[in-house]
Amino acid sequence: MVEATSAAQSTDDRDESTADSLSPAMEDYLRHIYNLEEAGEEWVSNSAVADRLSVERATVTSMFDALGDRGFLEREKYRPVRLTPLGRTAALAVVRKHRLVETFLVEVFDYELSEVDAEADTLEHHLSDRLAREFSNLLGAPELDPHGDPIPDANLDVPAAGERVSVADTDVGTRHVVTRVTSRDDETLAYLVEAGVKPSATLTVDETTPFGMVTVSVESDESTVSLPADVAASVLVESVE
Repeated sequence: MVEATSAAQSTDDRDESTADSLSPAMEDYLRHIYNLEEAGEEWVSNSAVADRLSVERATVTSMFDALGDRGFLEREKYRPVRLTPLGRTAALAVVRKHRLVETFLVEVFDYELSEVDAEADTLEHHLSDRLAREFSNLLGAPELDPHGDPIPDANLDVPAAGERVSVADTDVGTRHVVTRVTSRDDETLAYLVEAGVKPSATLTVDETTPFGMVTVSVESDESTVSLPADVAASVLVESVE
């Protein structure tokens, strides 16, 4: 309870300086830029964001200009961007809400992994910091969302992740637990969920091929599934001794 009160003070201060000045579209851009940085991009191109949002590059460039003018992005004209400290704070606030909504939808309403992203895209913009805290408390302060992505806490600190590798980079005969699924393609997510390949599932790598196909056995379902190279690359795992 004390922690929630302290967090409420910090998020109230944050709202006055950042969130109140952002439109939903701006919040979407900041979240996607953060996600790309989280995935390892030091500088984020407009083409990468355009692909994620299914918009024209010129549209992205205009938004980069607007966010840069407000101090949320570090950029030079016609160059990739990265979040400033102010931009990172604003992005993390949206990421926290997005991932809490996804978790709530799965845990409370039994949504499938392939269904939560679109819903969270809409709801994240209407979730107050207070309601986000209530979601977190109700869910037991989860550190990971259904994709295995870390959920920033009320102070926007991001939980540390263990060492993860793509299942595509593992050896035949090794056992692993799925920790994260990075794909956001609905068909890919539905395929993985149907096959039982989702966070917390334990897999044994049965076969790999020169062109990247990975065949795994899913222990919980006692089933075998073949993952194309791009799908296997999106499944991150930790080794099970």
